[in-house]
Amino acid sequence: MRIALWQPPAPFADRESLLADTDRILSRAAAARCRLLLAPERLLAGPEGAFPEAVAEPSDGPLARALAARCREHRIGLALGYLERFAGRFFSSLMVFSPAGLALGNYRRTHLREGEEGALTPGNWLTLVPFEGRRLGLLAGADLELPEPARALALAGAEALLTVADAAVPEPAMLRHLLATRAFENRLPLVHAGYAPPRGSGVAAFTAAGMTAEIALCGPLHIVALGRGPGPAGGTRRRPELYAGLTEIDA
Repeated sequence: MRIALWQPPAPFADRESLLADTDRILSRAAAARCRLLLAPERLLAGPEGAFPEAVAEPSDGPLARALAARCREHRIGLALGYLERFAGRFFSSLMVFSPAGLALGNYRRTHLREGEEGALTPGNWLTLVPFEGRRLGLLAGADLELPEPARALALAGAEALLTVADAAVPEPAMLRHLLATRAFENRLPLVHAGYAPPRGSGVAAFTAAGMTAEIALCGPLHIVALGRGPGPAGGTRRRPELYAGLTEIDA
């Protein structure tokens, strides 16, 4: 399966610009025979200094409906980070659509960085999304900086990890090392979308052995072929009965 990784220079300040660029990028990704476009966390941030309530939307709000329509038009799936409003609270979330424009999942980041408490609410579950016969685990932001979320997804049956970061990632170079580690320690391929350096972490792809995967440049996109290849040869046999509590997630 070919996945397009979008590396915009910065978050968008308004919905109209976001939708216009997303439409253009989806079209190019579809022309490159990709089945899914992965976009960074909190792609719609509003004007600089804006509070979450200025741009946050429900998971089935106008932004979601407009994006679903564009997926249907271009026949390509989409995983896009956004600020979600629910029950008076705000979450850093990731919405996923099928190429038919159907909502497949909505993941809320479960860990917050220092300074995010009060403005954002942490989610209470991790999410696996079925996509064209595969189970994809979703992770964003601070959830990438800890080993447990990725391990829980792996133990619950994820076949690959889709990860995204925002423009506030603390140390982009360190994050890339962590992404390679998450792929290696869980023996899963991993694809990542972030904002263009130096503002963000950029895009990356790693094999199940933690090695950098080949990425092709196609216009403004980076394309990676997500395979089912085996993980590292040999290695230590896991004892999943010891980690049973980590697998109690929303699948």
